[in-house]
Amino acid sequence: MMDSRFKIVFAGRIREGFDNVTVRQRLASLYKSTPKQIDRLFSGQRLVLKSALSREEAERFRRVFDETGAVCEVVPENLEAKAEAVPPSRPDSRPPAPTLNTPETAKKPVQSPYVGTKTPRRRRTHPLIWALATVAILGILYAIMLNLPISRMPKVTSTTSTNLVAGYSGNWVEYEDPFGYYSLELPPGFSSTPALVGDHSRVTFRYGNAVSLTIDAAPRTQAWDGDQELQKHILRIRQGREAPYSGAVISRTSSIQLAAAEGYLLFLEKDAMQARIVVLVNADNTRFRSDIVIKDKGDESMLESLTQAVLERMDMRPRPETP
Repeated sequence: MMDSRFKIVFAGRIREGFDNVTVRQRLASLYKSTPKQIDRLFSGQRLVLKSALSREEAERFRRVFDETGAVCEVVPENLEAKAEAVPPSRPDSRPPAPTLNTPETAKKPVQSPYVGTKTPRRRRTHPLIWALATVAILGILYAIMLNLPISRMPKVTSTTSTNLVAGYSGNWVEYEDPFGYYSLELPPGFSSTPALVGDHSRVTFRYGNAVSLTIDAAPRTQAWDGDQELQKHILRIRQGREAPYSGAVISRTSSIQLAAAEGYLLFLEKDAMQARIVVLVNADNTRFRSDIVIKDKGDESMLESLTQAVLERMDMRPRPETP
């Protein structure tokens, strides 16, 4: 018989003897969040901060959370199926940042690895428009390769976008970046771990132990030169300055020109591992780096699907306002 599982629910309650301002400051300090993000927790809605816990894990979470003066509840999983769940906490077993499930992010259905709800698909662009865009992109890539000085060209072969649209064809799930940089659609079945460091949003999506997608979004201060950035990136990898890809071979590169952003794509291989690094910069000069990694060559379809998600199913937003 399986052990009972529990979840942590917060409805904005504060313990007697604590004032509202002090509690919010402590939560912001504990979770390294902005006051604006903490304010969203006190909307009056019941929010699930963490789920699928053992009784011991749930009580440990509650004790740490209650030290701030805020009151959370330990609830059996089967009692409140309606409340939204948030991704697992960081590896240090501290409670996850409360900003992961707020009224603002609840405006759109969010798929969690613990909740089996389906989200409606957004209306997609007509396939003919994508075909015309693909032809235009290929023309731009060809022109760039013709005009690029030979001394600066990487010793790798280029690729086109025509082999990037295969993969998952079922119901995609919409995910909202809790820090406001983007939303995107992904194949279901992932777990996600968000983190905010300064003005950087970094979210890692995992499909088991063999497939991962990490998206890092942050504002840039310098003007974007895609060709120059691509050359620098190739050099960093070849010099072993990007640890996860030390010893990897760059098999192909490709420049990318989308309606709302531009950038490049790197293809890497090392033994059974394959990776794709997509770097895009939007009109607001916000940089989005996506690292897609599979550890086993049998997962190529997920590699294609996650590449498609980043290139075709990500809505890059203007830079979020700071409080």
